[in-house]
Amino acid sequence: MSSKLDKLLKRTNDGIDNAVKTLVKFQKKEITLIKTSFPFLDEICLGGLMPNLVLAILGRPSHGKTYVASQLKEDILADKSRDIGLLYFNWEMPTFALLLTQIRKKLMIPLRDILNLNPNKDQLNAMKQVADQFRDERLTTIEKSLTPTEFDYVCRKYIDENISKEQIFIVVDHVGITKGSNKLEAIFEILEVMNNIKLDYPNKLTFIVLGQLNREIERLWRTRDINPINLRVTSEYIYGSDALQQYADVIVASVIPEKAGLEKYCTVNKKKYKHLEEH
Repeated sequence: MSSKLDKLLKRTNDGIDNAVKTLVKFQKKEITLIKTSFPFLDEICLGGLMPNLVLAILGRPSHGKTYVASQLKEDILADKSRDIGLLYFNWEMPTFALLLTQIRKKLMIPLRDILNLNPNKDQLNAMKQVADQFRDERLTTIEKSLTPTEFDYVCRKYIDENISKEQIFIVVDHVGITKGSNKLEAIFEILEVMNNIKLDYPNKLTFIVLGQLNREIERLWRTRDINPINLRVTSEYIYGSDALQQYADVIVASVIPEKAGLEKYCTVNKKKYKHLEEH
């Protein structure tokens, strides 16, 4: 115990020296950011997905958070030449459902039509491209829900086995499915685990965490015609808000206006949120 605590007694300058070295690595392109398909996300993440980042994507069911995570997965693995490691905890949606969702996006046809499809040559090629993304050797998928302690062990083992890689991404879909008798405590514990892992492996890890918005926000949306003010997502509507706000660097709420009945209320404060103006 004493030896571990002794390591905390570092010289004051060590922290700033390491920070300066990290900055120089960014400037020399020794650490490069992963550009995403979402310009507003790149804007608020200082140019793209970077090491030491914890990104939280939150939404109600069927409001696109898994779609966003799947798109980010494609972005991360898009450059085949990059030695990337991606550990994907796919706890919410089975691989078959994810496959169908990705095929639907690629072919732009309803899910029900895919099951009865007699694909032509172009459609077969498109479906093969989607399937090959799941076979990428840089991707490791885990579908079994874990406790925070199990999660910590699996992540550290994966990181140690892939420590030579340029950058490691860990995606959790979604954090509310973490095993534990008290879900809010489990969320706090697993986010604390992520933070500790991030600190133990500086400039190596990027976490993408999916979570839920509380049902109460749907009640707020239903009052839109009575009170169209302040329909935006705020911290009170985030499930596990205290933990997510403490540990996440960036929090994005995924809302499909048509599903929320907010089409005519979707506006952006152009002065305050210039990076969202086009969205």
